[in-house]
Amino acid sequence: MRDILKLSLSLGLICGVVGVILVAANKWTEEPRRQTTEAQRLESMRLVLPATVKNVSDGQPSKVPGVTFFQAFDEQGQIVALAAESVSLKGFGGAVKVLAGLDLQGEIQGVLVLNHGETPGIGTKVTDRKVSQSLWQVLAGKSETVAFPPNACLDSYSGKRLGEAPFTLNTNGIVGVSGATFSSNAVLDAINQIGLAWREEQDNLRQPKEK
Repeated sequence: MRDILKLSLSLGLICGVVGVILVAANKWTEEPRRQTTEAQRLESMRLVLPATVKNVSDGQPSKVPGVTFFQAFDEQGQIVALAAESVSLKGFGGAVKVLAGLDLQGEIQGVLVLNHGETPGIGTKVTDRKVSQSLWQVLAGKSETVAFPPNACLDSYSGKRLGEAPFTLNTNGIVGVSGATFSSNAVLDAINQIGLAWREEQDNLRQPKEK
């Protein structure tokens, strides 16, 4: 009985120490992780926003759950574009986070999928932007690096106005991928959620925030 008590106390002490270490480690790494996430977000925004953008505001949550807007400014501090993040829970592998660049009239300039858990080779045909390269190109050292490779599904939203949403698959040029219905619908849902938020808040989004 005494040995069991000692063992229990030892295990409790070990668990307590490990818990303290984990809490401390999480606190120490919280800011670096936040900075890394922010840097990755800004890098992605550069791909879907105009080259004239020099600065992007902090995220502004919309009234639509899961949708966040960002104002993009030029060198003179004028709002020249917007970006919007949206999360859909309709993906085959769970949540799909989408980033869209917009002009001030709500026209989609580009779409990226930031995070997803979709099936490689199937759902990723919808979510990923990758350059198709032959074995010869790789072996010959002629492989290409493209910052914003084409994707038929994601690119089908470019040029569409959010005021025309909600969109539907395989209508008015919106493309889905056969065999990847869940992934296609997840991207569609995320874009339509952005459209809903845009229609409700577009006037405020085009105005600079009061300092």
